[in-house]
Amino acid sequence: MHAGYSAIEAANGAEAQLYSALNQQASLLSHFDCFTGLIVPAFASLVLALTIKNFQPPGKPTGAH
Repeated sequence: MHAGYSAIEAANGAEAQLYSALNQQASLLSHFDCFTGLIVPAFASLVLALTIKNFQPPGKPTGAH
């Protein structure tokens, strides 16, 4: 009785496993890329919003009539 894979089946299986690992890594990196692309501008906007002074009108508004 013969156990295991033939040389061709083993080569195809190894290639499929490598492709699967590469696909998982590419998927993870694309999620990091999108996460960074959304978080960096949001953080920059938050810093900008916190550094802008709270503008107050110079005094009471005058009546128009």
